[in-house]
Amino acid sequence: MNVQQLMMRDVVSGKFDTDLAAVGLMMWENDCGAVPIVDDEGHPIGMVTDRDISIAGATRRCPLSEIQASAVKNGQVVCIHPEQDINEALGLMSSAHVRRLPVVDGDDRLVGILSMSDIVANLPDSGASVRRGDLSREQVIETLKSIMERH
Repeated sequence: MNVQQLMMRDVVSGKFDTDLAAVGLMMWENDCGAVPIVDDEGHPIGMVTDRDISIAGATRRCPLSEIQASAVKNGQVVCIHPEQDINEALGLMSSAHVRRLPVVDGDDRLVGILSMSDIVANLPDSGASVRRGDLSREQVIETLKSIMERH
């Protein structure tokens, strides 16, 4: 099983200067908890999560419309390509302690996003076989445990 079989293709993104109120609205309208931040060519340069917005709002004591994504985005973006194996994605998520991976094309432009929610939704039912294709419940649980570890 590869990433493109599970990834979300219709992904909204923000720019370096997009304000957090706009990013939050993107999350609300698209039912997502993270928005990739891209440069002018569409290359991911960061991620802003709903948690980032909440903490910025609580600690900066100013309207979210006055805080740019550049102030809170995670600067280290781990990306994956659509043709890569889902187990590679789980390994990247585990080692980087992230629940979402931007998916990029051969020119490193954003083409989708893969989340743990996408992966979990495609696990076999508990009464079914332990594996679905190359995806096993045990691998997903181990990845989630690794992501959730305090670091």
